[in-house]
This record gives sequence, C-alpha cells and structure tokens, in this order.
Amino acid sequence: MPTREDFRMELHRMMNEAIHQGKATVEVNAGELDKRVGDYPGPSYRMAMCCGVMRSAAASDAGDVILKEPKIGQDETLTIR
Repeated sequence: MPTREDFRMELHRMMNEAIHQGKATVEVNAGELDKRVGDYPGPSYRMAMCCGVMRSAAASDAGDVILKEPKIGQDETLTIR
C-alpha cells in the first residue's frame, strides 16, 4: 500500500524531472501521480491520500494553481500546475 511519503517523493520526482527538462511549470494530475505510485486503477489505490498530498504541496505564493478540481470528493481529475 502506498503511503503519504511515497506520494510526496514521487511528486517531488515529477517536479525535478520538469526542472531538468527546462520546463518553467509542470502540471500534475492525480490520476497520473497515483498510477506512478500506486495501483490505480486497482484494488489498492489511494486517491484521497494522493489528492491530499498534492493539495498540501501546492503553494499559491509560488504561483501554484488548481487547474481542474473534482466537483465532489477526491478523484483522478485533480490537476495542479
């Protein structure tokens, strides 16, 4: 089962990949992050945890913005730049 730390580490890996590719921004989608860490879609995916980690890592003072947000709950549509 993936942990919060697993999601945090992969999120940072995704951001570092973007930096090394010379990108000024990176869009992180919850479905993609969960695929990279967990078993999405599958019996042991942890979408609520994934979304929570993404939201807590977002820094509005650094320009992070939510591009797409689920209408209800936590799902794979959450996308943050």
